[in-house]
Amino acid sequence: MLRRSLTLAVLALAVAAPAASACPGADEVPTAQTLPRAAEAVLCLVNEARVARGRVPLRWHPLLAFPETAYAQRMVRGRFFEHVAPNGQTLAQRLRYYRVDEADVGEVLAWGGPNRVTPRSALTMWLGSRVHRRVLLARRWRDAGVGPAIGSPFGGRTPSVTWAMAFGQPTPDLARRAAELIQRDRGR
Repeated sequence: MLRRSLTLAVLALAVAAPAASACPGADEVPTAQTLPRAAEAVLCLVNEARVARGRVPLRWHPLLAFPETAYAQRMVRGRFFEHVAPNGQTLAQRLRYYRVDEADVGEVLAWGGPNRVTPRSALTMWLGSRVHRRVLLARRWRDAGVGPAIGSPFGGRTPSVTWAMAFGQPTPDLARRAAELIQRDRGR
């Protein structure tokens, strides 16, 4: 009888408690050592939001993640916060190895100061904006890559993280075409 009562009490608590995120690192302040985990947490949180709204979860894609990481670092070093770099480089140009043929790509950016630096705070900012929410939840995306960088694109010494996240819809021959483009660029 005691075992049954304890089981019922545990079940009652589990049902009454709100579901916690299954995304490790979602509420941790990223450090240089934990940036990869923070990037994974952002994608996990975005996928939770997508699935909750009837969208398919996104797959991690290195041809989106690597350029976005470099771009987030570039924004911090260059003290700018825009989708187009000061030299005019666009998202499509940054994602040249991913965006082949007619692949569709998109991007969201976020910057978090002292109280908004966790992966969850980045997601909260994006979902709080109608334009960013539409990009995050677009049905056409299948792949994503997250690029975090320690620091602010506006300077300062307060703990900050800058986030860049790209989304894409791969073409059927993406891997082959990306390999060809990489080889061509190495030959230059």
